[in-house]
Amino acid sequence: MNDLTRVSEREAKRDVSRLTHIVLHRSHLAETGEATAEWFKTHDEGGTGRKVPYHIYIRKDGTIEQLVPFSRVAPGAGVLNKTGIQVALCGDLRQYPPTPKQAMALGKVLQDLTSWLGKKAKIVGHTEVEGTSSDPTKECPGKHINLDGVRKLAEENYVPWHPAQADDLFREKGWVV
Repeated sequence: MNDLTRVSEREAKRDVSRLTHIVLHRSHLAETGEATAEWFKTHDEGGTGRKVPYHIYIRKDGTIEQLVPFSRVAPGAGVLNKTGIQVALCGDLRQYPPTPKQAMALGKVLQDLTSWLGKKAKIVGHTEVEGTSSDPTKECPGKHINLDGVRKLAEENYVPWHPAQADDLFREKGWVV
């Protein structure tokens, strides 16, 4: 068991059948999810109570990292913490677009998550929903993510699965504990 798993076990448990949102974030604190998680664990100014705020972290090279199991709360989006899956892309997406490998990885993650959650899944940007950030001027994930385009792409790629098959797939990948 690694340190990230031990940290996530302290987080509040939740019923994954009640998940309804996929919340997109940007994070330019570190190049890897593990380093980003370590920063949040050791700094109070992150606004997360020293807890890791992302379930999924997508590196610039397209590597997808699981930081917190979906069965645990990741405090990344205020009012959507209990019902949201927090997905962060590495980089300052206010200034620069995601890399092609990141965009491909995000598409795969969204396809998998929307297939798993079904039609109830709503994809939102972190600061798109009131009550998700304590900073009213925050722009997250950033102008280089077209949220309407992302939602349309995810909708077009939606493949209905039997929930048991989806659970097996996500458990196999280690994305659900």
